[in-house]
Amino acid sequence: MATRLTKNTVAEVRAMRREAAYGKPRRMHGPADTAGPSPFEGR
Repeated sequence: MATRLTKNTVAEVRAMRREAAYGKPRRMHGPADTAGPSPFEGR
């Protein structure tokens, strides 16, 4: 994945890091973005 530090916002970077850490696609917006792992993301 190419990280563009000049364009990515903090939320985008967090989402991408989280995505890489968990190894599965995650929603970028919504409660899951701030709450971390949730029942909605277990699929």
